[in-house]
Amino acid sequence: MGQRTLMTVDPNTGSVFPEDLSTFRRTTDSPYRIGAFFTTLTRAIDSTGNQVVSGVGFRPAVIYVIAKDDNAASVNSNGWSDGPNSQCTVMRVTALDASFTNCIDVSDGINGWQASVASLDADGFTLAWSKVGQGKAITMKIIAVK
Repeated sequence: MGQRTLMTVDPNTGSVFPEDLSTFRRTTDSPYRIGAFFTTLTRAIDSTGNQVVSGVGFRPAVIYVIAKDDNAASVNSNGWSDGPNSQCTVMRVTALDASFTNCIDVSDGINGWQASVASLDADGFTLAWSKVGQGKAITMKIIAVK
């Protein structure tokens, strides 16, 4: 479903090096590693309930989300969640807003979607969706970080 990347951070310089995933060989001897998972998800107007995202390869410490209305470029959100804490900035054509409970909020105030993280799982995460009005078709770019 998504693309996995594993990085190593050099503790002396702060430089980030990609892991050689074909042999699982580290390119440095650093104990600090960053795992990342990148994916694109869509949400249809009539879908409901939780959405399980698996195949990440690790339990995320945090997810970052960029989401947009498929039919209105003027409605989008940028957010994050570490499980119990979530926040997003909501950009609409007439206003800039914030949510301190959702990591996704793509609504024009009448129709759309809001989501928080229901759980960070061993191999991914689960999004808990709330429909606003009639919903909307939306697309999200998600980065999960270990």
